[in-house]
Amino acid sequence: ATYVKFKNDATAGQVTVSEEEIAAFHQANQKSLLTEENRTVRCAAFELLAEPKLEGKAKIEALQKLANTASAVAAKSSEIAGSFEAAAKEAGVEIKKLAAFDRSGLSSNGTEQPVPKEAIRAIAPAAFLLAKPGQISDILQAGDAFYIVELVEAAPVRPLTLEESRAQIETVIRSQNPLGNTWFFLEN
Repeated sequence: ATYVKFKNDATAGQVTVSEEEIAAFHQANQKSLLTEENRTVRCAAFELLAEPKLEGKAKIEALQKLANTASAVAAKSSEIAGSFEAAAKEAGVEIKKLAAFDRSGLSSNGTEQPVPKEAIRAIAPAAFLLAKPGQISDILQAGDAFYIVELVEAAPVRPLTLEESRAQIETVIRSQNPLGNTWFFLEN
């Protein structure tokens, strides 16, 4: 017996998907076609200087000094609404705005964040605990740095529009089409 095997990827591109099919799929699956919830934050980073490289007691003392500075900024920020930027500036700390990210810390548009990945792993869960713009997080530690996060924007989950979901729908329809399946032909 012999057979001919068509690969899904090769034949799926040959399937044509009509506007009616896309619209019908979108209508039938609106509850599952959703955006990710995401957050946009600004953060004050309290980091050890790269040089000189500190170890032992000197490193512990430097980290304690950073923690004390972070604590002072957090206290000033919570006393007066909108004082996060002023308190950070007074402490000589730069505020960095992060691109919108989801619960796992992945940027929604794929851009690199201005903080290390281990910091994002600490910042992301804390950002999702903040409910309204202007709220400040507790002090977060990631490695040898401390962070304070201010919520800028909270984007809730929402249904995708037809245009936003078009590419995703076309891919699903093409993969479900019989031309996209593997077929075997047997001969005697």
